[in-house]
Amino acid sequence: MHKRYLFDTQVLVWLEHFPARIGKNLIHLIERREIYFSSISVAELSFMRSLGKYLFNPDLPSVWNEAGIMALNFDTGASFACPSFLPVRYQTQCTDKLWLQPPQIT
Repeated sequence: MHKRYLFDTQVLVWLEHFPARIGKNLIHLIERREIYFSSISVAELSFMRSLGKYLFNPDLPSVWNEAGIMALNFDTGASFACPSFLPVRYQTQCTDKLWLQPPQIT
């Protein structure tokens, strides 16, 4: 099975604002694997921007696409595809939202 990875919102923030947090192994994954970002992350960052809590550039999804990170437009089909992203861990936040967390890179 071909491994695919879904970046969570925090990894996308690191890519934009804290690239030093992105290690060589993660860069290697971006270059050699199927990497996705969720349209839910875009919605979350846009919402944070509307509240004045995050400076989100609306062009970033295009930049991510150009870097080989593909959009996973979250619909029912994407819901059923989530288990195909390996490995997947869940973490419950205090807001009782369920977030997909990035895989451990070793």
